[in-house]
Amino acid sequence: MGGLAIVWGLAAVPTVAGARALGPSTVADAPAVVRALASVVLVGLVGVAFLARYRPVVDRGVEDTMDRPLVGVVYGLFAYVLVLFAGFYANDLFVRAGVAGTPVGYVALAILASGLVLVTSFGFLVVGTVVTDLSGGRRPWHGLLLGALLSGTSWLLLPAVAAIGACVLVAAVGIGGATRSWVHRERPVHAELES
Repeated sequence: MGGLAIVWGLAAVPTVAGARALGPSTVADAPAVVRALASVVLVGLVGVAFLARYRPVVDRGVEDTMDRPLVGVVYGLFAYVLVLFAGFYANDLFVRAGVAGTPVGYVALAILASGLVLVTSFGFLVVGTVVTDLSGGRRPWHGLLLGALLSGTSWLLLPAVAAIGACVLVAAVGIGGATRSWVHRERPVHAELES
């Protein structure tokens, strides 16, 4: 998924060798090893940034995921819907403003790609850390390595469409707990009184 998102982010930038536009079909046509490597690198880089800057968020995400993992999948898919909505909404605004297809118009694509990369990378980081948690003490750096390798494995073993589905489902497990906590974080006072 990480590799797909970066290709979407570069969809209109011509390649040096072929001077053709990159897009989702470029990902599908790329060798499985290239897709897997791109996914491992993206998940790894974003995961390192999360661990270096937002380690408590990662720890809370692991706790939230371990609390209710099956419910988390639904919330994780909701996180993807939110990211897609933001990206497509930005794209719609740029189309209506008449700047789609211009360098300014690619901002919407960058928003979408960045959101997908962040959500997916965080999800794989959390899933990897949960697995290391189950086998001993919490080791988020090992979890990051495991999550990155998991993301690459799906691209290596599955066709492109199935790999996207697998990546989204696995990442949804990881991002779902944090999304569930975020959705239910602030409840109105009257809802608290009724419970």
